[in-house]
Amino acid sequence: MARRVPLVSYWDTEDYLSPPDAGSDDIILHIARSARAAGLKATFCIMGEKVRSLVGRGRTDVIREIARYHDPLLHFNYGSIHPTTAEMLTTTDWVDGVALTLAREAPGFRLLERTFGRCTGLTRHGMHYGAQILCACALERKAFWDSLVVLPETPFYWYCGALCFNSQANYALDTRYREPRFVEHLDDVAARLEIDRKAGVQLAALFGHPHRTVCEEFADVSYYGGRNALHEDLRGPRRLPPEEVATVKEHLALLFHRMARLKGFEVVTVADLVERYGDRPTEVQARDLKAFATKVLDEGGPVYTRALSAGEGLLALAEALVSERGRGRRPATVALRSPLGPLWEPPERPSDGPLDRSRVIDLALTLRRATEATGHLPHEAPGTAIGLGSALVLIAEAYLDGRSAPRSHQPRSAAPWPAVAEGMAGPIDQMPHWPCHDPEMDVSRILRFCRLMSWTLVPASAAG
Repeated sequence: MARRVPLVSYWDTEDYLSPPDAGSDDIILHIARSARAAGLKATFCIMGEKVRSLVGRGRTDVIREIARYHDPLLHFNYGSIHPTTAEMLTTTDWVDGVALTLAREAPGFRLLERTFGRCTGLTRHGMHYGAQILCACALERKAFWDSLVVLPETPFYWYCGALCFNSQANYALDTRYREPRFVEHLDDVAARLEIDRKAGVQLAALFGHPHRTVCEEFADVSYYGGRNALHEDLRGPRRLPPEEVATVKEHLALLFHRMARLKGFEVVTVADLVERYGDRPTEVQARDLKAFATKVLDEGGPVYTRALSAGEGLLALAEALVSERGRGRRPATVALRSPLGPLWEPPERPSDGPLDRSRVIDLALTLRRATEATGHLPHEAPGTAIGLGSALVLIAEAYLDGRSAPRSHQPRSAAPWPAVAEGMAGPIDQMPHWPCHDPEMDVSRILRFCRLMSWTLVPASAAG
């Protein structure tokens, strides 16, 4: 029997500015109860400000429903309030960016854990993104939902040490629930999901914003253009008339009953996916190392495989070569070590001359030691003018040649990062166009660190 496609129903839960009687709290409860009535669990991506609002208003009914039956994730602690965490990353180095992210978001994780009993991870809010954010998630042992990186093989992967998800089919019906012809829209989404399933999609999502189903605007309208509204101008989004809200509630219940009947799909939460994809091996097998080295030479630079990130593969090859020289035989396995990427762009063109096998192994040893000292891959082999990509090619070549091949190895030009990093510019360049961000926002630093950390990208494998 073919495995069903995971389908996540997630809800970006954001409106904390509307007054208690505006309905933005009630609609959350309605969505949660409607999902449960259909036998489903939903994922609620909740801003820290919204959680504080629910607690302050005494909405224990909403909190209890989500805590008992659904999956809570943090949707950034302060939401769109400026400066956002992403905005702060435009002017920070790597270390300060990670520290700032932890200072802002770790209290949000603790808030959800106190309020709901758990917090599965962090979810992207608008174009709120950066590699330091993912690293902070890894340090907090949290997943990241809706990453901007697209791997052609899979929507499940590790990046900066965090388990990330990128849904390949993503549909929203926020403003459709109020329409009399809602069933036609639902039929259309169901038809498109079936097309996606037959096309080989591995992860799908139906998402929405609870407040947007009953309001005319998004909740963060007071923060558009990169500025916080003055206190007297802060406001929540305009609400629909009561008769339209009643229609919305009917259609939301219909949505979940329809989702429960979708053939070929399995409605899951992000927590379910973390349980399924959250483990990694502790050792690298020789066959996986050979496959990695072969791919490095085939593509002439840094790559990832189904088993290894570019950084993991480099360290594993280095470990194997050093161990072989010391023991006189190649190890069957080596420990899996997962370094972070370099902090500076590796040079593409090496200026050093040929190296014999012994010097390549010396180079591998210095790379390993430098990485162990900092947790980051160096941008070039210490004591040489050989960039990280070129060093990886040398080490892969020496590994595949074996001990019986005494030939010298000529350093070759290689890309500074895996090819997937080149596609990161498109989505990251859209960050200034998100309504909450300043359109003049400079994302060059964010893009640079995202690319440098592509040395950590590796597909995640399902348990078993």
